[in-house]
Amino acid sequence: MIDIKLLREQPEEVKKALKKKHVDPVQVDNILMLDAERRNLVKAVEDLQAKRNNASKKIPQLKGEEKEKVLGEMQFVKERMGELEPKLKKMDEELNALVVMLPNPPSTSVPAGKDDSENQVIETVGKPPKFDFEPLDHLVIGEKLGI
Repeated sequence: MIDIKLLREQPEEVKKALKKKHVDPVQVDNILMLDAERRNLVKAVEDLQAKRNNASKKIPQLKGEEKEKVLGEMQFVKERMGELEPKLKKMDEELNALVVMLPNPPSTSVPAGKDDSENQVIETVGKPPKFDFEPLDHLVIGEKLGI
């Protein structure tokens, strides 16, 4: 999975790498937009938490109307956090789903090609085995074994 920090710091490099793998680089822009929204939401939640923490320290020292005012503000903070935290969780899930779908960038030494047919064999180690039967795909073997 590509590190979100790399996407933020070097979006053009990541886009070039995705083009090499024939993946639409627009996904990077979508991820960065969602990430910016998420970061703003995180800041809002953290600000509300800080406000709540400060009020929790002050409330025991307050009396009368002032205490009621702060308690009223804390009710608003609690409601607002109840709205924002589920949004943040959903946004985290969406962002992770998008980032997971991006392939890792290829090495800069890898030549670009239209498909697998243009891959170049750089080195072969050993001799490929020869069988006197038709080898099965690992998926077929798994199905036959019931796994």
